Amino acid sequence: MYNTFDSLKEKKLTTEEKIEIYDFLLNKPIKTVEAGFIKAESNKKAKEKTLEWIELTGEKTIHREDIGEVVFDRAGVKTSFEHRIYQNKLDSLPAIPDVIEKGKIIDISNDFDGKPIKNTLIAAPIQIGEKPEILVVRLRMIKGHNNKFYVHDIFIADKILKNKGNTVKAGSAGKPVGGSSKSIAHIKNILHDILSVKDHIFT
Repeated sequence: MYNTFDSLKEKKLTTEEKIEIYDFLLNKPIKTVEAGFIKAESNKKAKEKTLEWIELTGEKTIHREDIGEVVFDRAGVKTSFEHRIYQNKLDSLPAIPDVIEKGKIIDISNDFDGKPIKNTLIAAPIQIGEKPEILVVRLRMIKGHNNKFYVHDIFIADKILKNKGNTVKAGSAGKPVGGSSKSIAHIKNILHDILSVKDHIFT
């Protein structure tokens, strides 16, 4: 069990953990959200609406025994929606706190550029309208607080199986560590590995 950020070690999933996460990700959604509650009319308008939404709903501090406190606030939302915005990324916004609280850690890894920062990826099944999805949230440490994080990037992955497991629909937020392509490829590989674990076992 982890108590502070400094105690977080790079995490490589065991086969048993992959199976547990596989079953979790392909089970009932932990949150159902409305499709199109914020329209991606333009990046500027979408950003304004996301900030209006967080102002109305208020910030949240989510406590997890394994990593500490995760701060979901205006600054984190702003960072997460700085660059190109996708509709399903906007749709996922209300589900982020639930995913942080109830999701499974699928990866803890060092910064791609070698900075003394670890990235923690948390994933959970959600439903956007009638469509099941997997939401992956990336957390990074808040400077000066070893056990507090903020929402940095949000990725939406299609709920897919077997050979389709390498498709990720992502609106990579802010400037992902090491660049967008590396961030998306990293998450894509992790999800593909998890979603294909039972194929490897039973073949």
